[in-house]
Amino acid sequence: MITLSACIEMMFREEPDFLKRIDLAADCGFRAVEFWGAGNKDIDGIKARAEARGVAVSVFGGPGGTLGDPATHADLVRAMRETIPLANKLGTRRLILTVGNEIEGMSRATQHANIVAGLKQLAPVVEDAGITLCVEPLNILVDHMGYYLATSADALEMVDESGTEAAVRHLPPADHRGQPDGEPHPQRLEDRASSRCGRAGEARAGHG
Repeated sequence: MITLSACIEMMFREEPDFLKRIDLAADCGFRAVEFWGAGNKDIDGIKARAEARGVAVSVFGGPGGTLGDPATHADLVRAMRETIPLANKLGTRRLILTVGNEIEGMSRATQHANIVAGLKQLAPVVEDAGITLCVEPLNILVDHMGYYLATSADALEMVDESGTEAAVRHLPPADHRGQPDGEPHPQRLEDRASSRCGRAGEARAGHG
């Protein structure tokens, strides 16, 4: 059975009180919610409200960075260690990972290799905590211009090459439509992606 998870960053935006958005999601029948980064959030408040309403926090955005630049990797690992206790507090076993924008003057092949190297450094940190990182492609044609990772095919290659499938998986971009030319049809990716998907059994609501 599919559990629908409401992104309360994009849904119920008319409600300025972030905690009340959990109430609104619950009132609409959602049994799970998600949000972007935790840095500006009242984590204790989210935990209390979600528990009171019987709503799970299915996933939230982990620390991001420009993984194409290896100079950022140590800081990202440090930030990930600091985020894990927040995930534990919320009972969240998955974190979304964005890889950052393309780096001008650096080849895509080099950036790809650097991102894979970064995933290899992050994998043991999250695996020890029982958390899965979900690597997310984004729509670069509409609202994420300049972002490096635009296709599921590239994301799956990174997961495969990192050799970290137990800790790092792919977050399908079904909610970011209008992918660049060359993206395989989702049906052609289905067999390859099914064992590498970080959100089997869930669907996301509220993404543009």
